[in-house]
Amino acid sequence: MNKVIGVYETQTEAADAAKTLQDAGFAPETISIYNRDSLSNKHIHVRMSHRFEIFEMGAGVVLGALLGGLSGAGFFRVPAFWFIYNHGPVRGLFAGAIFGLLISVAIALVTSLIIHWQTVARNEKHLNEGKFLLFYDGHTKEEIHRAHDVLHTPDLPIELSAH
Repeated sequence: MNKVIGVYETQTEAADAAKTLQDAGFAPETISIYNRDSLSNKHIHVRMSHRFEIFEMGAGVVLGALLGGLSGAGFFRVPAFWFIYNHGPVRGLFAGAIFGLLISVAIALVTSLIIHWQTVARNEKHLNEGKFLLFYDGHTKEEIHRAHDVLHTPDLPIELSAH
């Protein structure tokens, strides 16, 4: 997700924050304000980027294949799986890749659920409390950090998060 999300108590505060972003050079079409009453079906749908989960799975496959190949070549033993890894580095490589994929899919699922809980559920809670959400959709990390810095004001009691 390439967003900065600000939570404001009133529509005026949210509109002032949007104006601050526009004055700082951010395009108006990248800024949106929502509250419970402005949503037609009372839900906000957030499309999540799964880049991190894909990276986790790729790393699991590569690491599993590497460890499986090394075990199959006899560099170390995996006692519970001797029947797979004792048949050479190629079989160990494939078995390690499969086990690495299975383990990393489980980790990616947990990661995805945590991210969902932290962003979507928290924003739905704010909407149900009648607060206003300002979304800035950025394209690069630099834009996200700059928008976060522009909106960050210590004297204004808001919740601000960058994803």
